[in-house]
Amino acid sequence: MSRLLMLGLAMAILWTCPTPAAAEDSVLTLRDALSRALASNPDVHAARLRLEGARAWAEGAGALPNPELRLSGTSGEAGEDSNALIQRLEIAGQPGLRGRQARAEAQARQHELEQVCREVVRRTGAAYYGSWEASRRRDVAEERLRLAEELEKSSLRRLELGDISRNEHLRIELETARAQADLAEAGGEEGAARVRLNLLLGREAGAALTLPEDPGSPTDGPGPEPGTEILEERLLARPDLEALRARARAASLEAELAGRAGAPDLEFSAYRSRLFSRGTEQGIQLSLVVPLWDWGTLGAAESRLRREAEASRADLEAGVFRARSESESDRQLLLAARARLEVLAGQLERFRKLSEMARRGYEAGLLSFVEVLDTQQAFRQALLDHLSAQATWHLARLDLHLSSGGGLSAEEIP
Repeated sequence: MSRLLMLGLAMAILWTCPTPAAAEDSVLTLRDALSRALASNPDVHAARLRLEGARAWAEGAGALPNPELRLSGTSGEAGEDSNALIQRLEIAGQPGLRGRQARAEAQARQHELEQVCREVVRRTGAAYYGSWEASRRRDVAEERLRLAEELEKSSLRRLELGDISRNEHLRIELETARAQADLAEAGGEEGAARVRLNLLLGREAGAALTLPEDPGSPTDGPGPEPGTEILEERLLARPDLEALRARARAASLEAELAGRAGAPDLEFSAYRSRLFSRGTEQGIQLSLVVPLWDWGTLGAAESRLRREAEASRADLEAGVFRARSESESDRQLLLAARARLEVLAGQLERFRKLSEMARRGYEAGLLSFVEVLDTQQAFRQALLDHLSAQATWHLARLDLHLSSGGGLSAEEIP
């Protein structure tokens, strides 16, 4: 129970984070985005309602069967039990089993809510980094257009001086037109990514977003170390596995409860043959109610439920296998993403210098426009690859954090 309280407290911390992104011009951090998404997501709301329903059932599932009042209108001699108050008493432990089963179901719902929250965190993280990458790609397209326009101005000066042919100048003008088209495409992709993120945050689809220049700022918290071993204890405590454990316990208790369906019960009754007449038969009695035999229905139901309980335990074993495989795969992907990001970051500055040197060389007449375009295209591709590597690395950190059983508190989310 203490672990559930800690997880609930962690989720409450994340949900109640301040949301400075409410203003259109404020910077939306990943923490802000996750807080908004968890507070507004309908899947989370539905899972929370199911949890409340399961808890409500658990409060009354272990109670006694409801008493019955029997009232009869008779013609002729009334039987002594024509009017009776009857209370059945289950003496084979059924109320306790029902209560334990209901509590196990409520625990499963609690862990399922936690798992839904983690899925929302994953989707929101993917949309957040996707929007960030699309925004930066639009910036690259704007930079490409700026460079193309500068190159066009340089070619126009050289054309006026007679250094180049008109054909060469026209080809550079075409490069400017292509840059304008690419900018329009990048703007459309950025708008689509912004819409996806806004909808996940419960905002208007077209609302403006301001994302940080670097999504890996310290405000987003520390991330997991990809080189370290995944802790088995933390992995096995993942909410989806805990939900499977609770489901297996509930299925086992349900099967045991079905096995006691044919057990004897006690029945207490207070009876009176006629309510308002004198000389009536009245009294109280305690009866032992013993089912004589089962025609097959109860045995078949018990057999089915015991197989379901065995299947639930098998589901748990399969879930543990998938969890180990997923977390180890995410760890390897994070290692690869980090290595790729380091390589591309080292190349980026060299491409930047080459691009600037090529432009100056063209102005001085030392390089052809083809060489300049090739150099600028290489620089642009290096920028795009670096942006993609950054987004992939940040999302891989989040994936490993979630798949290895990391928590959802604001301090833990990478």
